[in-house]
Amino acid sequence: EGDGSFYITKKEDGRYACGFGITQKHGFLLLSAIRSVFTIQAQVKPHSKIKDVWVLDTTSKAVAQRIAQSFQGCFKGITSLRFRLWVRALGSSHDSRKMEKLQKLLRKVS
Repeated sequence: EGDGSFYITKKEDGRYACGFGITQKHGFLLLSAIRSVFTIQAQVKPHSKIKDVWVLDTTSKAVAQRIAQSFQGCFKGITSLRFRLWVRALGSSHDSRKMEKLQKLLRKVS
């Protein structure tokens, strides 16, 4: 029952990255397992504002591609739409105009 997020972030002028983040209350071990399964280098960290909540967040393109392959066809409803937009952004990471459009669209459907 953790909260997950597929997002697009602007790193610097004209450079965007697809990110994946997940939070889980009392979930250090679970997030550590997810980190291991997807070979994520980012560390599991405590949430900065909420006690007993742990966060795993990465913008690694290689990790994003592994996540995209693993979860293809798994989501329903609005999460499915958000995921498909995010996957489309993975393939457009070289085109900053497309990434900006997809970022805005992803924010609208949230």
